[in-house]
Amino acid sequence: MKKKMWLIIAAGCMLLILVAVIIFVNRPTPQDKIMDMLNRVENALGDEWEKKIVTEVSDLVYSDGEGNNIIYHVCLTTYYGVEATAQTGLNTGAISAVISPDEAESCRECIVSGLPAAIYQKDGRAYLCWTIMPELSCVIEYDPVVESEENMLRMAESVPANQSQTGNP
Repeated sequence: MKKKMWLIIAAGCMLLILVAVIIFVNRPTPQDKIMDMLNRVENALGDEWEKKIVTEVSDLVYSDGEGNNIIYHVCLTTYYGVEATAQTGLNTGAISAVISPDEAESCRECIVSGLPAAIYQKDGRAYLCWTIMPELSCVIEYDPVVESEENMLRMAESVPANQSQTGNP
C-alpha cells in the first residue's frame, strides 16, 4: 500500500513539473509580444498601407572606472519601396530613434569625416550625430562635462566614412 501511495505522489509531482515546464517554455518573450503587437497594427491598417522606413538602433556602451558612460548608437535604416539615395545629409529621421532634434535644447552643426554632422544637447547629455550613408547613421552620446567635444569628434572620425551596407562600424 505504501509503495502504491509513493508511486501516486511521484506521478503527481512529475505531472506538476511537466505542466510548469510547458507553461514556462511557451511563455512569449517581450520581443515576441512587441512583434505580435506590430503585426496586429500592420494587419489592422489594411492593404493600402505599407511599410516605408524602419530604423533599428544598436548600442555599444563604454564605461570608465568612475561610472561615466559613452554610448555609441548605430542606427540602421531599411527602406521599403522608397529610394534610399533620396536621403542626403544628416538623416534626422534615423537619429530621432535616439534623440529628437526638435526637442534638443541646443544644436550646433559640424563636420565628421567630411560629412555633415550636428551636436545636440539635452538634459545634460551631448549627442554627436552624423550619417555615413542613407542606411547608416551614428550617434555618440556623452557627458560634455566629462568628455571634450574634440575627443568625441576624434572618436567619430575614427569610423570609416565608406562603410558597407551591413553597417558594421
